[in-house]
Amino acid sequence: MIDDAGIDYVLQIRQSQTSPVVTLEAVSQPPGGTLQTLIPGRGCGMPTLLVPDLMMAPVRFPPGSYVYELLALADGRRKSAYFGNLEHVDGVAYLP
Repeated sequence: MIDDAGIDYVLQIRQSQTSPVVTLEAVSQPPGGTLQTLIPGRGCGMPTLLVPDLMMAPVRFPPGSYVYELLALADGRRKSAYFGNLEHVDGVAYLP
């Protein structure tokens, strides 16, 4: 296990690696008290996605192929922790 205490996470999902448009973003430290959509691993290294169904609706997040990147933020640094392909199917996202 990885001790991820003190690390904030941002998950970004885009249609391609070069796309400037983020289709879905989940954050562990939301600005201004907004909804926390990514729960840190609390020391176990396994962050959890907690996204309302409205954010996953086909009109906002159409089914299809995407790329994702999980960024880890700590001590003023930003590191790509994980990245890869993702297939989104009618409100359910899974790694192929």
